Amino acid sequence: MNPSSNPAKIAGALLAGVLAAIAILVFVGVYLAFGNDHFTALEVIGTLSLILALAAYLAQSFTRDPGTLRATCWGLFGMGFAVLVLNDAFGVNAGLSTLGRIGGLIVLLVLLAIVLVFAYWRGMGRASTEARLEHREAWAQQPPPSAFSYASARSAAPPGPEPSGPGGPSPPPGGS
Repeated sequence: MNPSSNPAKIAGALLAGVLAAIAILVFVGVYLAFGNDHFTALEVIGTLSLILALAAYLAQSFTRDPGTLRATCWGLFGMGFAVLVLNDAFGVNAGLSTLGRIGGLIVLLVLLAIVLVFAYWRGMGRASTEARLEHREAWAQQPPPSAFSYASARSAAPPGPEPSGPGGPSPPPGGS
């Protein structure tokens, strides 16, 4: 079977393509709607990019192979944070004071830190799940043990008299 014809990959790519087309149309529409106020348009585009990244993250649950949507999600997050941080740090926005721009930059950096912490946490969960699946696959490849060999090999010795010492077992009670 050709991996490119896998229905799960096609569905993920289709969802990512639809999301990218919506993003392009919205971004162009916003930029054209604001006319000469480019910095406000960039602020809106950055915010919409983060919202669309969240939509791509949630859309991963609708496909079996979320790789393409995950890449789209990270791309939109990167674009949104880059546009917002660069616009706040270097943009000449007449509507915000220097203190307001610094406050906005701090909020953005805190949000970025939160996203990175959650991404690291999710990556650790994925790594432990993959390790668990590897162990499960290895266990599934082993032949099942026979009930007789399992019982005899792993059972403890039946309870009985304890040996009396180095000479061997003690004689039965009442006999010589």
